Amino acid sequence: MLHFDKGQLPPADGLWSLTLYDEGFRLVDNEDHRHRVSSKTGIKPNRDGSLDIYIQRDSPGKGRETNWLPPPITKFVLVLRLYQTRKNAPSILDGSWGPPGVIRVE
Repeated sequence: MLHFDKGQLPPADGLWSLTLYDEGFRLVDNEDHRHRVSSKTGIKPNRDGSLDIYIQRDSPGKGRETNWLPPPITKFVLVLRLYQTRKNAPSILDGSWGPPGVIRVE
């Protein structure tokens, strides 16, 4: 899972996206054709304003599928892209903002 605390989403005025690739940097083939989630794809924040993105083989449940990326069984790569970085906000360019790490949830 990738968890963004409230107020810690990627600092992008345009959009941001998280895309799932296999280890050869090809889009992961899956039956739902789910390759990315983004700020423009209807992701749903948690009640407290934080955001969870589920990176797991099985569906996280009906109410959470908009935030779901099903990875392959083999190695994979996640790529976070930011478009139109927000002005007057912590920046990825100066190192004052960075994405959270992926956490393993049993």
